[in-house]
Amino acid sequence: FLHPRFETLNFEGLWALLLLHKQLASIFHASSLETADACILAFDRAEPAQPYTIAEDDLPKVLLLYSLESRLELELITSFEPVNRQAVLACCIALCSTPFCGSERAYRRREELLRYLCRQLQQHLLEERALYLLTISAYMYCSYASSADKHAIKGLIHRQWRQHLAAAGISDLVGRGEAWPRPARHALPTDKPLLLILHEWLATGSAMNRCYAPWIAALRSRFHTVGMGLQRGTGMDEQALALFDSYIPLPEAVPIPQTVRAIRDWCRQHQPAAVYYPSIGMGPHTVAAASIRLAPLQLMTQGHPASTGGSCIDVLVSSADYACLDGELLLDPDQISEQLVLVPAGSMHWLTPARPSGDSLERAERQRSRIAHPDLVPQIVISASPMKLSAPFLQLCQRVWQRTKLKAFWHFFVGEARGAQHLEIATTLRGYLGDDCKVYPHLEYQDYVKVLQVGDIFLTPFPFGNSNTLYDYHAAGLIGVSLRSKELSCSVDSCLFHRLGYPGALMADDSEAYERIVCRLILDAAWRQEMYERSFEHTTDQEDLFAGGDASRFADTVASLL
Repeated sequence: FLHPRFETLNFEGLWALLLLHKQLASIFHASSLETADACILAFDRAEPAQPYTIAEDDLPKVLLLYSLESRLELELITSFEPVNRQAVLACCIALCSTPFCGSERAYRRREELLRYLCRQLQQHLLEERALYLLTISAYMYCSYASSADKHAIKGLIHRQWRQHLAAAGISDLVGRGEAWPRPARHALPTDKPLLLILHEWLATGSAMNRCYAPWIAALRSRFHTVGMGLQRGTGMDEQALALFDSYIPLPEAVPIPQTVRAIRDWCRQHQPAAVYYPSIGMGPHTVAAASIRLAPLQLMTQGHPASTGGSCIDVLVSSADYACLDGELLLDPDQISEQLVLVPAGSMHWLTPARPSGDSLERAERQRSRIAHPDLVPQIVISASPMKLSAPFLQLCQRVWQRTKLKAFWHFFVGEARGAQHLEIATTLRGYLGDDCKVYPHLEYQDYVKVLQVGDIFLTPFPFGNSNTLYDYHAAGLIGVSLRSKELSCSVDSCLFHRLGYPGALMADDSEAYERIVCRLILDAAWRQEMYERSFEHTTDQEDLFAGGDASRFADTVASLL
């Protein structure tokens, strides 16, 4: 970067390199340098004790080198907004795409970035490629932050897409609840209402398929269902395609407005009664499409984000057994911009996860004999994608480690962590827990559930939660701790935790209680055994937890909304 033959990096060059920003930051963080601050300071032309000053041509290099881990405050970057607002904004968006914010500094800085970007979105219309990058990063990653206003950016992203689509001649087709103004040009041969299902990830075996497949299949009893998505890009297989009455692949590797135009053109010709989004937030095409109205009714189920914060999704459908505990609604309705509709318990069951061969009851019995041993050094397991390993959660782990030193060992199973990112995460976690932890790189699912049996106690991360993984923990015969929260994602955790049979004594109302419970599980062998016995006394096999689900009631509820 400092070499005299490194010529001026123009904005196009900066933009291309910013797409690799998180990889570059991971390399620095995994090294002994930790950050590129020394390089950034080397560009400073100011006299001692004077404000940081650089040549304008060096700004793109400084922006590329800055990271969430930098010891230099964010104002150093945003202060250059009058010089080149477009470049500064592109840098801030790239910073938001950082999946792992495990240090206190990085976590706090992401909160600052979200607020800064909200102000920018209120004042300026982003260019399309910047909005695309913001959509695939901040729309989803904001869910892992802690501030009360962390979801505010999603509504602003929808508003930006709505403006971009309008500029391309792509706008609402019909008002909410309004009848289509004229007969469909290409009506499908069916007496059932037409339902368009715009999906994100749905390949067989994926976590999304485990959740959504039973609901989508049940909708065929009341609707003629047409699936639509990125068939090749999301690895849609024949079994996943068979969930729908018919399937329309969307154009891939094209600008997002072109994808939304294809969706809109189909809706204009066929006039669906409703559009259903199983989830919104893991694909930019769904976020953009959900920014306009394509049918009289538009609904979603609780997918990745808590709520869209937009104006074009009418209803969020959830199940009483995901949102209520002991008859109490766990959710805060003020956090949901859509109308919340709850279907009866058992109406939105999930598929039984595929397990390695072996009797789960035998595994539970082996674990029962092990867990009560007074000399046991408990093996703590935490399974999470990099985004879920938040600084507040890791700080709690550190406090537990300090209080129970040499009394436990920590295993982190980090999904999708490979190469430099795995080294970065391992370096950070050793900073919290010393040598008393092992950080596993990404494992294939069947390998992961086998290795998971090394554990005794599991911890669910917060603030986002760990819903699907609770079934993995339970099948391995582990006991653990969960945090009760009004966050939509964490409410699912609390309800599943209860449904799996874990006692209320293992569910914490706040981080202080969470810490106390974990420490007691580690240090008090008798109480640990009692919690284990109570957790598994009524459970015969996980298959029973999925028996009796009737997703037809979900389909009936959706039909009643028309």
